[in-house]
Amino acid sequence: MLSGLQHLHADDLVIKQICDLMDKYILPGTDQPEVDFWNILVLAIVKQGLNCDDNRLQNLANSHDELRQFLGHGDKG
Repeated sequence: MLSGLQHLHADDLVIKQICDLMDKYILPGTDQPEVDFWNILVLAIVKQGLNCDDNRLQNLANSHDELRQFLGHGDKG
């Protein structure tokens, strides 16, 4: 799952196209530059791929090193 995201992340044009589509269809008419569509995409794919609930997803986002790197959080501390 993460290797597929890694392949996507390597292509800036594809990422821009995906984020533009998400901006158009998820938050139409809003101007929210702080929204990070990459993080939304990563978490949505992980949640769907693992069929997990929000609590498990939050735990993974906070403690799984590889997932944290995908989200741009680097090391836990």
